[in-house]
Amino acid sequence: MKILVLLLSLALSILAHADDQPAANSYVVESIPFSLKEGKTLDDFMALSGDFAQVAQSGDIQYSAFVIVPHFIAKSSAPVAGDYDAVWLGFSPSGETLASGLTTYMENGQALEAKFDDVRINNQRSLMRGETIHQGETASSGGFGLFRTCSLNDGADIDDLRSALKARSAALADAGSTATSHMWFGGIGVPADLQGAVILARIFPSVVAWGKGYDMYAANDFSEVEAGLGAVATCGPMRTYMGMPFYAANPN
Repeated sequence: MKILVLLLSLALSILAHADDQPAANSYVVESIPFSLKEGKTLDDFMALSGDFAQVAQSGDIQYSAFVIVPHFIAKSSAPVAGDYDAVWLGFSPSGETLASGLTTYMENGQALEAKFDDVRINNQRSLMRGETIHQGETASSGGFGLFRTCSLNDGADIDDLRSALKARSAALADAGSTATSHMWFGGIGVPADLQGAVILARIFPSVVAWGKGYDMYAANDFSEVEAGLGAVATCGPMRTYMGMPFYAANPN
């Protein structure tokens, strides 16, 4: 059977680099860009959330999922399949809990997977690790995500990037930003453009919070922390997505 390998939750915290020891604030991230079949809508897809919850709770799956929809974006700038309507993101605390959830889904989710197959076509699937850099306000209804793909400059390492992002996040928070900052590290199944790259994710608790942050950024001088980031990494264009909650796992 085609397995809908469980996806992501924009409200969770993210993980450590694959070459590092997993940190306490780390987790695994599954990303699946998908296209809707002809005559189907995102509402048809989201209507399956109750069925998914039933399967997930049958085995206490520790996996939270969100669906994110492109908003301000040139799809050519996104390191995912070019032809997609939305992206399913799934978060799990570790590889072991992800694998346990997948086993439960394989045993109990065949009927649900057939329903998913009637609505969407999966275009790509990848598994990454992430790390929370700065904790802001939690998204209550999906949030608004801002993403950039970056590569390390010669002579810089992950610790340098982590330090630069912490300084940048602190400066933004001091100026009033409510976003949470993360790093996602390319892993299994990532496209060529993500090999050795890092995705920087800033998740705002709402669209309004992002709008306030946008105005705040324009009204302040962040040249010093931006120069610090530019000294260690080269980043592509920003892109944004609106998030919708699909399933939230019960914390252990």
